Amino acid sequence: MEKKPIFSESSIQALRNLGVDSNEFESTIYSEFPLSVDLFEEVVSKFRDKELCTYLGDEFHLHMKQYPDIDSNSLLYNKLYDLYNYFRQYDAGGVFFLFKNRQAEWGGPRVTLTENDVPRSDLNTLPDFFIIYRGMSLKESVSSCFGQSWTLDIDVARKFAFEYYSDENRGVVASGLISRESVIHYEHDDEEQEVVIRAGAVKRIKVNEI
Repeated sequence: MEKKPIFSESSIQALRNLGVDSNEFESTIYSEFPLSVDLFEEVVSKFRDKELCTYLGDEFHLHMKQYPDIDSNSLLYNKLYDLYNYFRQYDAGGVFFLFKNRQAEWGGPRVTLTENDVPRSDLNTLPDFFIIYRGMSLKESVSSCFGQSWTLDIDVARKFAFEYYSDENRGVVASGLISRESVIHYEHDDEEQEVVIRAGAVKRIKVNEI
């Protein structure tokens, strides 16, 4: 049976503004919540054009009261709430703000940045080639589809791998070789020494610690 599209054209554009691939997101929704796909379009269409940065979720929780059968502690409820928070973060500061403030434990879709989404930074202070590190889930480490947020500091990567994934199987610390031309954002005085790379720039990794 052919799956119907979940999102309207307006919602697809709204997700694109968030750096979210709607096709990838739809595939995940159908995989996890095949009987509740319409709720995701409903959340996007309701909150995509609202000013939300001054709210702490009140509007979302009020909206969900029309579905008393959905437990507020359920995975579905929390996934919808994460999506709402994407729009709230975007409203507060754009897609780069969303990317920087999206928490590792959020269950929302992947946010992809391009060089047009980031402010000017200290790229010229980086060497031509260098090693970067990322704390990631075991699932990500075997996927060959890695996130854009890496670090120059292996201790920061360890924190993400072994603390932020405490609710899942233990994460891993991976490293990769990167060129300065593959980096789209780096701030020299950032305490986490974050390096944001172009999507897909790291093709192979070395798993340093499990």
